Amino acid sequence: MRLLNALAAGAVLSAFAVPADAQQSTPQAQNYRTSLIVAKGGYINYERDLGLRPAPFVGMDLRYRITPFFALAPSVTVSQPRTDGDYFGASLIYDDTTYFFQVSQPVTMLDVGLNAVLSIPEVGAFAPYVSGGGGVYAFYLDPQVNSARDKRFSRFSLSAGAGATVRLKGGTGLQFEVRDFIMLDTDRERFNPVGARFNNSRFAEDFRAPSVYDKGSASHNLVFSVGFTFTPNSGAGRDTEEDR
Repeated sequence: MRLLNALAAGAVLSAFAVPADAQQSTPQAQNYRTSLIVAKGGYINYERDLGLRPAPFVGMDLRYRITPFFALAPSVTVSQPRTDGDYFGASLIYDDTTYFFQVSQPVTMLDVGLNAVLSIPEVGAFAPYVSGGGGVYAFYLDPQVNSARDKRFSRFSLSAGAGATVRLKGGTGLQFEVRDFIMLDTDRERFNPVGARFNNSRFAEDFRAPSVYDKGSASHNLVFSVGFTFTPNSGAGRDTEEDR
């Protein structure tokens, strides 16, 4: 939270503290553009004890520049991880034999958020930035596996990260980013599809016993992404003076 507060404060200062004349005189102001579309993909390393396996994701940002140094970026992210069977055990007793199972299911994660982006002075075609914001995440569970349980739940999310854009020709570029995707009010038990009748609280020797998890805690998930950027009003398809 302290990091997010610091990023937000820096973004506000950069947006309003730079005089208009100074903005017009800087090289970055001469390259000022109003919007940037980012189509991205990557990998989410979910917090281990949340009970989700790491998974790829796809997403899109629309970065709208308020000043040459500050932008607001609505974003959407979609991922389809599987639950980790190490944390969800089931037992079935037949005659004098007990069978143990590890239960896994596919789930869909959707996150919709709004981020503040603070640009750092560019070095050639290399444009670093930091970002932070919040939104809402939702999980959609497998309806066939969770017939007797809630099939969807949603909570608030936070995000803090850093990255860089490498400008290419024609208003395009590549973006590299790493961020901490924070899901608030998490509960591993929401991913448990095993009914009370078969729910196993004592794991067999061959299975790793699940770690203790604090219900309602915040989970930190590391996100790595690569994106393709496009500036609609840059005259894509013809080289500008800055591209040559």
